[in-house]
Amino acid sequence: MTDLSRMQGFADSAISALEGRFFRPPLPEGYVLRSRLCQRLDAGLSGRLLLVCAPAGFGKSSLAVEFCQGLPGQWQNVWLGLSARDGDPGRFLERLLAGLQQFFPQLGAQAMGLLKMRQRHQPFALEEWLEGLLDELAMHLMLSKPLLLVLDDYHLAQGPVLDRCLQFFLNHLPVGLVVMVTSRQRPDWHLARLRLSRQVLEIGEQDLRLTPAESIAVLDQPGRSLDSEALQSLIVRSEGWVAGLRFWLLAAAEAGDGNALPQALRGSEALIREYLLEEVIDCLPADVQAFLYDTACLERFCVELCDATRDSHDSEDMLRYLKAHQVFLVPLDEQGHWFRYHHLFSDLLRARQASGPQPTRLHLNACRWFSAKGLLDEAVEHALRAGHLDVAANLVQNLSEEQLLAEQNVGMLLRWKMDLPDDLLTSTPRLIVLYAWALGLACQLDAAEELASQLSRFLPAPSATAQKSMLAQWLALSGIIARGRGDSEKTERCCREALLTLPEKRYGQRLVCLSTLANLAIANGDLWRAKVLNRDALELAQRVANPLFEALAHYDRARALQARGEIIRAMEEVRQGQQRLKGLSSGRLYAVRARLTLYEGYLLTLRLQVDEGRALVLAGLAEARACRDISVLIGHCLIATMEGCAGRFAEAFAQLAEAERLMHIWDVPPIYYLGMLTLVKCELWLAQGRIDLAEAWLLRCGPGVSPAAAATR
Repeated sequence: MTDLSRMQGFADSAISALEGRFFRPPLPEGYVLRSRLCQRLDAGLSGRLLLVCAPAGFGKSSLAVEFCQGLPGQWQNVWLGLSARDGDPGRFLERLLAGLQQFFPQLGAQAMGLLKMRQRHQPFALEEWLEGLLDELAMHLMLSKPLLLVLDDYHLAQGPVLDRCLQFFLNHLPVGLVVMVTSRQRPDWHLARLRLSRQVLEIGEQDLRLTPAESIAVLDQPGRSLDSEALQSLIVRSEGWVAGLRFWLLAAAEAGDGNALPQALRGSEALIREYLLEEVIDCLPADVQAFLYDTACLERFCVELCDATRDSHDSEDMLRYLKAHQVFLVPLDEQGHWFRYHHLFSDLLRARQASGPQPTRLHLNACRWFSAKGLLDEAVEHALRAGHLDVAANLVQNLSEEQLLAEQNVGMLLRWKMDLPDDLLTSTPRLIVLYAWALGLACQLDAAEELASQLSRFLPAPSATAQKSMLAQWLALSGIIARGRGDSEKTERCCREALLTLPEKRYGQRLVCLSTLANLAIANGDLWRAKVLNRDALELAQRVANPLFEALAHYDRARALQARGEIIRAMEEVRQGQQRLKGLSSGRLYAVRARLTLYEGYLLTLRLQVDEGRALVLAGLAEARACRDISVLIGHCLIATMEGCAGRFAEAFAQLAEAERLMHIWDVPPIYYLGMLTLVKCELWLAQGRIDLAEAWLLRCGPGVSPAAAATR
């Protein structure tokens, strides 16, 4: 007699295995709810398809779990976690039918039999089978109890035949059934008609990126206290990639010191490296992997640049593959022309190909391409990375003073200065003038003056015209340096003489001299003269059709108008300046854009629109800091004043301390910032009622109105 008791274990195992195929995993520990995305998915339940597509580690499955847990009470859901084995359409359809039978036990008995009897080597009418199943399912579904079918990790099973089956399934979906798909790769479905009828809701990588608030919530773990700079570094580096932040938390837990690990969020770190290698890179074809390593040296890239860098002609196919398979590719424009890799992904690629002749060859090829396109700043960067300093110096010489003075992004030039030897920097008058201007704009006045004095080595010049031009440029530089040191008389004299002698082609230096004289006039209270100088500067900028200089002229005019109390007209000037910058790349940094944004924020606060003003001041402050522009001082002082008005004095003084720290790091002379910082501090002390302290500090700055008298007005 057969002992049936032994069969019970097998039966239990079979039941467990069956249930496991439809098991919805729990949310991971420390998961941060994504209510903003769930609300969008809720709205999509009125359609047919919820499609969530993004690279590995962006939280697709976790979002699906959260959404299922929060479904309205009348909704049912079935979860199918897919694997590579489900790439066989027959096996997939068996699983699909078994999942549906959990809710409708009588569904598809005959259909299941047909699947069981099919032979893999013989053709099977999948669409006809699906049509019969869907007709039968339509009779079981009830509008009062709709069903959500979740297909998780669809990319693991994806293939041409299965794509075709699911396309048919979606096109004939009965009322009361909605499909949700999570995938790293966009399915090869034709969704135009469904999109047109608003039957599809799509959530992509950009949507799944954590917001700064969500990133902070992920990092807000017991015992992990981070200062604001370290926290900001983590948020920026992660680019909203939740897996990156979780790996940082794991590394911090192992190290036992969260504050010591802001630098741990790099693609080359062990946990992130293993994850990206196992989940992404090792799954790609060998030629695609080679493409990734070859193009990792590029901060941004397009098809033509990739072809030139790699000496090949297949880059368009490679990029098309990467886009289709969601391989950490970040678009940089709406046309889909320029791309970059996610920061942590490029970290890993570069770390695995950091030495040898190959990177040098790639950088030189990229340098030649950028140079041929007139993109000299990027060409110089690649020449430096290739170790060819002479090539870099020659390229720097091709930069115009006008470009430098218009963009005023001195951080770039000063960074190159650290890589170039001094003998190269002083080898030509062109390099001397460029770097003296960069140092002057960065408020490193002694260094600028010392470098400008090197021009005497090239006198007498080969011709009278060249000599006159060189002396005029030296005068313009001397005027800017004198203004930084507070020497108004020398500033006026040098800038005036420079304007008389500078050739027309040096319009950038002429405009800077006009701007300097206009600001000096505002400081002296001569607003009529400032208006005349602003008008001359704007006319010259419009003649040379340079939008950056036009924007700078509008900024100066706005300051003069505000000094006269005309806030609304000043705001109009700011908006006109911003309009001139509309056609410029949003991916590049511009000091004048930062200043306009800061000033617009300031004007809004004068009109009591504090929240809008604060947001703009913070945006302008970020760009000014990236440009290494002295206007960061204004930004921090404005934020400090806002914090003081709100009674948050500790935060206000912290803003001033940060401003002073930056001035020290950038080697800015105290005359630039000490008076402004002291004045804001005194205003804060007065608001706190600390009149004696405010009076003592103001007296150090020179005679003026008694703070006690000011406080009683």
